[in-house]
Amino acid sequence: MLNFDDCDYLENLTQNCVKLPFPHSDLMPNKKTHWGKKSKIAEKAKYDAWLLSKKLHGRTGKYGLACIFLMPDNVNRDTDNLVAAMKPAFDGMAEAMRVNDAKFRGQFALKLYRRDYPKNINAGVLVFVLSSEQETFEYLAAYFDLINRLPEFQAA
Repeated sequence: MLNFDDCDYLENLTQNCVKLPFPHSDLMPNKKTHWGKKSKIAEKAKYDAWLLSKKLHGRTGKYGLACIFLMPDNVNRDTDNLVAAMKPAFDGMAEAMRVNDAKFRGQFALKLYRRDYPKNINAGVLVFVLSSEQETFEYLAAYFDLINRLPEFQAA
C-alpha cells in the first residue's frame, strides 16, 4: 500500500506539488478558538509550509492553487472551511516562492475520504501550484492516480 509520506512519485508526475500536513482543527473558520492559541498554530502551519515549499522558489507569473485533501477520518468538513484553514500554509508557500500571495488567482479543492482504515494514517494535503492548462491536467491526473494508488481513500 502506498503511504502518503511516500507520495514522491507525484514529484515525477509534476514538479509543482507540495505535500503539507492536514490543517489543525483550530484553524477552521467556524471554530471559536482563543486568538493566542490560534496564532501559535497558524504560525507553525506557515513555517511548515514554508519549509516544505522551498522547491517552488523561482516560479513567476500568476498561480492557481489546487488542493487534494486526504481526510484524517470520515468527518464531513466543508470544502470552503478546509481551504480557509489552509490560509497560513498558503502564506508560507508564498514566502518560500518569494511572491506576494495576491498572485494566487484562486483555490479549488477535491476531497478524498477514508474507507475503514485507521484514523490519521496518510492524512494530509497535496497542494498544486498551477500556472497553465497543462498543469491543471497534471493535477487532475494526480487526483485520479491517487484514487487508484491509495486504497484506503474514496472520492468525495
